[in-house]
Amino acid sequence: MVASAADLAVVLKSGDAVILPALSPGLSYPIRITRVLATITTAKSVKGLI
Repeated sequence: MVASAADLAVVLKSGDAVILPALSPGLSYPIRITRVLATITTAKSVKGLI
């Protein structure tokens, strides 16, 4: 979940690095990731479930 509309660069559980473009704020996305990458990510606040 992001606090404002943003792009998020992540590494998926499969090991693939991807950019999730234009995520909407306040929505939960059913994606399994291992890492959020600081470069390219424009999100200011990222929340996740463990």
